[in-house]
This record gives sequence, C-alpha cells and structure tokens, in this order.
Amino acid sequence: SQSQSQSRSTASVLQSAHATQDESFQSLERSKQIVVETEEMGNSTLNQLGQQREQLINTSKTLDILESELKRSEKLITAFTRRMMTDKVVLCFLMLIVIGVCFIIGYKIYQSQ
Repeated sequence: SQSQSQSRSTASVLQSAHATQDESFQSLERSKQIVVETEEMGNSTLNQLGQQREQLINTSKTLDILESELKRSEKLITAFTRRMMTDKVVLCFLMLIVIGVCFIIGYKIYQSQ
C-alpha cells in the first residue's frame, strides 16, 4: 500500500512536471511567434522608411530643379523688362523725331506763304 501510494505520488509529480513542461513549451511557442511577428513588423517599417527616404531625396532633387528654373525665369523676366524699357525709349525718340519733322515741315510751309 505504501508502494502504491508512492507510485501515485510519483505519477502525480510526473504528471505535474509534464503539465508544467507543456505550459512552458506553449509559452515558448507563443514567445517565438511574437518574435517572428515583431521581426516582420520591423522589416515592414524598415521598408517603409526606405521608401520614404527615397521620396524625400526625390523631393529634394525636384526642389533644387525648381529653384534653378525660378532663378532662370527671373533672369529672363529681367532681360525682357530691360528690352521693353529700351523699346519704349526708342519709340519716344522716334515720336520726338516725327514731331520735329512735322514741326519743321509746318514751319517751312508757313514761311513760304
């Protein structure tokens, strides 16, 4: 009877040890799954950051090109403005010459009468 009791006690301890071992194994499997999911999330985040970095680099290049084009446009506008002013000055001188010629013709006609 004592050996039966000892057998039951040993079986109970073994059963308890197996249950603890199963729980530990399940806990370990859950931890492994969490590690895998965390690694996948980390890789996904890393890929997204890489894409965002490329977008920022491309945006920076585009801004540099736009800045260059704006400077070029500003120079062209300044050149066109100077040409327009020069054209207006030339036109004013031509008008003065035409008025002067008309005045001289009118004066000559008036003198001859």
